[in-house]
Amino acid sequence: MNININTFNSWAIEGKDVAMQKGHVNAVEEMFKMIDKECNIFEKSFLFLDIGCGNGWVVRKASKMKNCKLSEGVDGAPEMIKKAKASDNVNSYYLADIEDWTPTKKYDIIFSMETFYYFKEPDKIINNLKNHLNKDGIL
Repeated sequence: MNININTFNSWAIEGKDVAMQKGHVNAVEEMFKMIDKECNIFEKSFLFLDIGCGNGWVVRKASKMKNCKLSEGVDGAPEMIKKAKASDNVNSYYLADIEDWTPTKKYDIIFSMETFYYFKEPDKIINNLKNHLNKDGIL
């Protein structure tokens, strides 16, 4: 397991994921407002994916939106995915090394909060993810 996955795995065990969640709430709210303002994507049905989903709180948040038809998350830390699944039996969560993971479907919104700078080749991941956006989708 790489150092980043080990770190986030430990944070989940220590409960630091809850503090991360609280610390990111305002930023995520602003990002959702920007997404809505820029492309009105929330006004029609949409499929949502969170890259580096941690305990799944953003996946759950998106899934409660009126037009969300699918909300999923992926994370490399087993304990984060364990927490996500324990608090949510509706949405799907994938345990995978994001650097090597390829989605099996296309999404309208691919979201991420403070994840890409942990990777050696973020451009490779971003280019891969762009191929899994629906027409007019947003990353």
